[in-house]
Amino acid sequence: MPPSFPSLLSKSAVTQSESPLFTLLPGEVRSRIFRLALTDSPDPQKQQYKARRTYNRPGHLGPVRAYLELLRTCRSVYQECWFVPFLKEQTFWLCRDWDMPPQHRDQNVLAKLFQVFPEVTRHLGLEKVRIDGVTIFSRAQSLDEGELIRLVSKLNPRRLRLIIRHTDWRNWQHDHTLYLRGSWLKTLNETLSKSSSLRKVQVELESLSRKQEQVDAIADQMRRRWFFRGEEGLLYASSEIHCSTSYEWSGASTWFGSNTWSRERWIRDEVAPGRIDYYVTVITFQTEARIRQSGGRVDGEAKLRAASCSTQEKPFELRAPKHHKALACPRPSVRQKLRVQKPVVANDDLSFDPMDDVSFDPIDSVYMSSSGEASLRDSSEEESEEGLWD
Repeated sequence: MPPSFPSLLSKSAVTQSESPLFTLLPGEVRSRIFRLALTDSPDPQKQQYKARRTYNRPGHLGPVRAYLELLRTCRSVYQECWFVPFLKEQTFWLCRDWDMPPQHRDQNVLAKLFQVFPEVTRHLGLEKVRIDGVTIFSRAQSLDEGELIRLVSKLNPRRLRLIIRHTDWRNWQHDHTLYLRGSWLKTLNETLSKSSSLRKVQVELESLSRKQEQVDAIADQMRRRWFFRGEEGLLYASSEIHCSTSYEWSGASTWFGSNTWSRERWIRDEVAPGRIDYYVTVITFQTEARIRQSGGRVDGEAKLRAASCSTQEKPFELRAPKHHKALACPRPSVRQKLRVQKPVVANDDLSFDPMDDVSFDPIDSVYMSSSGEASLRDSSEEESEEGLWD
């Protein structure tokens, strides 16, 4: 909180009698303008995330920032919208440090928000703060440990977006069949039953393209079994396929950082040298009335489960069919060799990537044959390995 915060709110602002912004536009319109102006956007002064980072993905290609210069224009503007940056959509990463962008590794972010929330509630005359939305990247294990519940209960978001990436599934490195225990959802709904601001929930499930059938099976079970308690009643997922969305994207097959899999090239999952293709499906939960408005419907099983989930054993567990087996591959990954080109120097810039100072020794390229077995190709037969990381 800046030192000028109390004084800027306590002192009267100069009357803006000649400003069309204050004399012609109603406060509701000004509020929408201010919210749009303070929305996060890509930071041109920061480098984009490297392709070989696990947190580089569609919609999250680099650091973002809010342009707060608007708050410095005059006291009238400041007093009307100083709280907007605290109530906008927030992003959290419930995973290991190396799996999240550097600027999100500050463990004091929540504490800083909670310091400001009491002043926000007093200023707006609210009983509690409700933020616009929360986007959460989470490992399956972190969900089971209740970290999502703690976040949602404290932030009271109107929208919740939960993203489970390929490397967030349990035992992904062993190519196990996809599953979610879902035990945390019962506790979350019990918490939401006391006080919920949720109006919409989106769950994004990502895995390898070759596991599309598994992802779709999990998504289908989720539509029939999961629900969330919202501000206007229970939130369901439409059973109609056309009400769901999915997409594919490609990323590097080697990730770099301080983690266990640093410099491991996941040849088992490559569709081409240095490339992995991903499949993502998005399941949206909202009130039954809104689902019907969009031409969808709620599966009868979902309603029955919502009424009787307390008597069921593992009511929210989701598992892909057992006939899906791990891909037979004697060498699922290989270690990349590094050549240090120059000494790595200290740098306080969050966008600094020490891996920029190394290059890669060519290795034998391993690709998957049509039979699903790993094969070796001589490195002289393919293009330089170095170009894969640009």
